[in-house]
Amino acid sequence: MGFLHEIDNLNGGNAYDMTVNSYGIFMAIVDGGQVKLWKNGVVTDVYGSVGVFDRFEDFYVDNNDVYFLVNEEKSVLSSKVKYWKNGVTHYLSSGQNVYSDSIFVFNGDVYVEGLRDGKPVYWVNGKLKTISTEKRNEYVYGMTVFKGDVYCAGIRDGYFKLWKNGNTMNVPKTGVYCTPNDIVVVE
Repeated sequence: MGFLHEIDNLNGGNAYDMTVNSYGIFMAIVDGGQVKLWKNGVVTDVYGSVGVFDRFEDFYVDNNDVYFLVNEEKSVLSSKVKYWKNGVTHYLSSGQNVYSDSIFVFNGDVYVEGLRDGKPVYWVNGKLKTISTEKRNEYVYGMTVFKGDVYCAGIRDGYFKLWKNGNTMNVPKTGVYCTPNDIVVVE
């Protein structure tokens, strides 16, 4: 049996993601230019006003710590990747062609995947790791950590691609122009 819970006092906001753990129910909301957290029925501002060029991408909850991933894009030539942990800003990288769209926390380590200088990369606690150095159209769209191994899902030349710890995994060729949104590893 389900239940419906209305979120009051929003100005046309959108809910982007939801997670449940032993601390409660968490939902990421962007409303009126502000990133908000809905936790167990209470809505709070996460960081205040999102900058004019900030774009919310993802959120992750680790125990009772809440992480929001944001791309700060001032122009095509200047961008920054940052996340907020419980409202505190952490910058990962800046420069041309820097972008991210997924955050994951494992054993207290913060993993963020994205692109830097047109190459798929990820950061672990702010330290940059290159996924691939090939000069092809490669993008990464999701990541997870399982038993200490980092798995990334993306595309190369329009075809589905998987990497484990930066090494290419063999996968059957799929239809062209598929874009994975996330990756899950199970035993």
